Amino acid sequence: MTINTASSDFINMNLRQMGATDIKAIGSKMHLVTFQLSDTVTVSYIYNITRKDKFFLQRCEPYAIIKGKFADENEIVDFIQKDISAFRNAAKSRNYEKFSSIGKKLTSMVANVEEMFLSCNVQAELLDDVSSRLDSIDLELKQIIQLSKKL
Repeated sequence: MTINTASSDFINMNLRQMGATDIKAIGSKMHLVTFQLSDTVTVSYIYNITRKDKFFLQRCEPYAIIKGKFADENEIVDFIQKDISAFRNAAKSRNYEKFSSIGKKLTSMVANVEEMFLSCNVQAELLDDVSSRLDSIDLELKQIIQLSKKL
């Protein structure tokens, strides 16, 4: 399989122009990109080049979240540009640390659910209870989004 290094060169050049403070190649297909937006706000991503010259992106910091598949270099650069712009704005919020903390808690919860699923024999009633409480939290978050002023 041939890796398209022109793709990663194009992406990395654009990310540097947007202010990426560090870009590390991990092998020839994976790249770790870091933006230091302030003394306290770091946003980082990992992107992979797939076998068919498509791209897979995950944000690692301030909390981990899969952002998905992208068809070409421009799509991934455009997404990161909008995401970084949104984080620059969010970093000005008095509540930034609270939002970031909630994101980290949710990431930790996903890891706990996976560990529970893969290594524990859990009673159905306990799972039903957790599921019900998560449904309530999800509904509350959707209501907050609906009622809150948009940026």
